[in-house]
Amino acid sequence: MSRPTGVTILAVLYIISAILGIIQGVALAFLVAAPLGGLLGGGLGLAAGLPAIIIGIIDIIIAWGLLALKGWARILAIIFAILGLLGGLMALFNFPIGTIMGIIWVIINVLILWYLFKPEVKSAFQK
Repeated sequence: MSRPTGVTILAVLYIISAILGIIQGVALAFLVAAPLGGLLGGGLGLAAGLPAIIIGIIDIIIAWGLLALKGWARILAIIFAILGLLGGLMALFNFPIGTIMGIIWVIINVLILWYLFKPEVKSAFQK
């Protein structure tokens, strides 16, 4: 079975997210560390940037798995979408900017979940 177009689009979005996350993580690591200096600054920079870098790497792995139609990648994308949905729901209470971003995140993640549970998409990952 050929890869559904939506899966390719989702994988590309994961790649974009990974690149931005890794750039953000590296920037945080250096920008937080530079003004504070010494061990304290370096530690804070790493603590601030490392999670973004790790998530970026996971995003790349998920993107590769989606492009290869690996079932585990679909499951990880579902887990990330659920976490994104929960984050969006929590952001709804941070008025006014958080509310707008929360609505956007809820909509995006609901659409991702809906798409990944479509029978034809689900069957594309079952080999």
